[in-house]
Amino acid sequence: MRAVVVFRENSEERREAESWKNDVERWGGVEVEWVDPDSAEGASFAEAHRVAKYPTVLILKEDGEVVQEWQGELPLIDTVVYWVKM
Repeated sequence: MRAVVVFRENSEERREAESWKNDVERWGGVEVEWVDPDSAEGASFAEAHRVAKYPTVLILKEDGEVVQEWQGELPLIDTVVYWVKM
């Protein structure tokens, strides 16, 4: 499974999201993908996954099916690691 964080690059939350991503990767050993909904590709991704709030964290199966999501918040590192390594 994979973790994706969707947030606007040009937002107040950028620093918090960036720090969270680094912590998940460093302490949890899980790679987190970035998606900016203001880019063409990111807008398509956000629409396809019904992202309504930022930041949103999605745990996806390899086929793209969402197995867990958090909209408008950044979950605890341990929680993300659990879902990705499940």
